[in-house]
Amino acid sequence: MYSWTNGAIATLLALDIGPGAEVIAPAMTFISSANVAEILGATAVFVDVDRDTLMMTPEGVSGALTPNTRAIIPLDLYGV
Repeated sequence: MYSWTNGAIATLLALDIGPGAEVIAPAMTFISSANVAEILGATAVFVDVDRDTLMMTPEGVSGALTPNTRAIIPLDLYGV
């Protein structure tokens, strides 16, 4: 069966995401946004969202970056 979750897992696998890696995701999102990282043994790092747009901001992402950051999942919410 096809789903966003399976596609995201395949994408992270193609990027060699696994244990020790960090994946940044918005704090306000569907749970599979973080689960895809956790399924692969990576750590989901949540970034607060802007109160008006409900989207991650460049400043928030910049503050969450570490040497272990391997991917950022910039998802929209409510069709923004």
